[in-house]
Amino acid sequence: MMHYLLGNMNLNIFVCFLPRGSAPISWSWPNHIVNGSEKLRIIHFSCEDNDRLFCSNLTLNKALGQDTGYYSCNTISSNSSLSGKEKTQIYIFVKDENSPFVNPHTQIPQAVHMSNGKKLVIPCRVTAPDLKVSLKMFSSSSTVDGKEIKWDSKLGFVIPRPTYKFIGLLTCETTMNGRTFQSFYLTFRQVHNIKKIHLNATSPLKMVSGETLALMCTVTTGLNTRIQFIWDYPGKENRSASTTQKIDRTNPRVNKFYSVLVVDRVSTSDKGSYKCKVRSGPAVKEKKIKVIVYEKPFISGRCRKPCRTQATAGQRVYRFPIKVKAFPPPEVLWLKDGLPLTEISARYKVAGGRLTIRDVSEEDAGSYTMMLRLKRWNLYKNITLSLSVNVKPHICEKALFLQDLDLYPLGSKQTLSCTAYGIPLPRILWVWQPCAPNNSKAHIVLLDTEDNGNISSNNRGNVSGNRISSINERAKLVEGKYKTFSTLVVAESNVSGVYHCVASNKVGRDERNISFYITDIPNEFGFDVGTEQDVVPTEGDDLTLFCRANQFLYSKIACRFLSEDNRTAFQLSSPNQVKTGLYSIALYFTIKNVSQDQSGIYECAARNIITQEIVHQKKHVYVEGEHQTIVSKPPPPPSTCSYIAPFTRVESQSKPS
Repeated sequence: MMHYLLGNMNLNIFVCFLPRGSAPISWSWPNHIVNGSEKLRIIHFSCEDNDRLFCSNLTLNKALGQDTGYYSCNTISSNSSLSGKEKTQIYIFVKDENSPFVNPHTQIPQAVHMSNGKKLVIPCRVTAPDLKVSLKMFSSSSTVDGKEIKWDSKLGFVIPRPTYKFIGLLTCETTMNGRTFQSFYLTFRQVHNIKKIHLNATSPLKMVSGETLALMCTVTTGLNTRIQFIWDYPGKENRSASTTQKIDRTNPRVNKFYSVLVVDRVSTSDKGSYKCKVRSGPAVKEKKIKVIVYEKPFISGRCRKPCRTQATAGQRVYRFPIKVKAFPPPEVLWLKDGLPLTEISARYKVAGGRLTIRDVSEEDAGSYTMMLRLKRWNLYKNITLSLSVNVKPHICEKALFLQDLDLYPLGSKQTLSCTAYGIPLPRILWVWQPCAPNNSKAHIVLLDTEDNGNISSNNRGNVSGNRISSINERAKLVEGKYKTFSTLVVAESNVSGVYHCVASNKVGRDERNISFYITDIPNEFGFDVGTEQDVVPTEGDDLTLFCRANQFLYSKIACRFLSEDNRTAFQLSSPNQVKTGLYSIALYFTIKNVSQDQSGIYECAARNIITQEIVHQKKHVYVEGEHQTIVSKPPPPPSTCSYIAPFTRVESQSKPS
């Protein structure tokens, strides 16, 4: 049934039903009309002509074009024996001279979903059934042929089997009183491609009572995807929260949808899980976050370990063991010995309120204070921690001597010293290692400090050593630092070997090796050349010369004779002539019936075992003529030790005696 009405007229619909039992009557009308308003009035009453009939009247005052649509009256029987539903409806056209379309879309096109296998309806209904409407696609009109495209003034354009060519912007166009009117529609094939969902906060989100909670849910989808936002949160049924939504189509490849949930003045009852759920057809994705609401701001903190802590010099990274709980996050200031850390060293890094020291050094020891402040709420907290920096021991003398080349005269009294620095102050232990005979493994023994340095009774075996008169250890202040100073006094030097000074504390140890070589050669080099006779040799005498060197410092000794013109050299020795004693190696050779032309320089050479250099000693020998009275003779040059080039190749063998 259809009825035609001009705009601004009153619409009066009268309906009566024969009731089945006590059957209530209900009306339906276009959705935009609000029941109970002055525009719409419904009256139920008993019909005057027949008491068996129940009547109802709907009146719409000053109808407009947008009121065009179906108006229906429904009754449902409440009698179980008379089950059923009766419906009466009428389509009312309300002609509007200024708006021929019922719901015109002149600025923003209405989205119309196209589904495969289903008809497509372009809903450009009109307010008058006699209006001629055309459908335009991409500036060209489509013909209403009744097959591919149908026109229905109550529905709009109906396309029974839509194809891809109907996807895009479509325009319904009509003319009324010489004016052209348009309504725009955007058709699309909807997909359910939810690519990503994201919340603007990370879990857990912490808040204080009274603050405003605002969560933004961002969803990225494929084109032609429409979504529905669903928020779930504590107290949703009883809590009024506002949500706003918008879409961003600036990216030609994807769409972005936004939904913002706002909860004003949160309280502790609002804590819990907040979930943003997104649905597009069968596709569903969700993201949730835990919200913690504190009743009031707070600061608490403590040392994870005792507030007196330790680090080690050279440690790559040290992190202060302080645990802080506070909300909101407080301002943090670190002090060292009362001064801000930024003014002390760039090695101090503060990140997230936590202090880290890189490449720990001794100077990092001190008192550290972490100052926490929430100025707005007048909350303050200080945590003080004392840091000690342990230093591995190092022996000071090692920096002064590259190599120990000292020789100690046989039978002499000697004092050895060792100074060590470290934190805690190191203890010094003396260890004796005699030189191993015949290259066998040497036995290392501990010198007992409490027993005046004698070989400890705990060390068994036949171990020889020097008699020790005392071992002393004390702390002394050197250049503002306390150091351990230890002395070992050798009462009588008789045995060669190595004294080890070992400094140790709880974080490490250092060792200095003092070579203790005994020499029976009366000079500082442990190497000499000379003659056995104390008198000047006379022509015809037998001349015996010797060359001696400390056996722990020298090897490969050899002798040669240089003529006074320094142009002739004679080799005087061979390796099988070398004799090894307890402390030194010696080379003796005798020239029988010496003559004056054998006056000259006798040179002895040996290789230094430590430096691997050739060392030379020279002796000037003058032979007197037979029965010659010496008026004067040149004094022999002093014995010298020099580091020069090795022997040159020998020109001739030694002179026959």
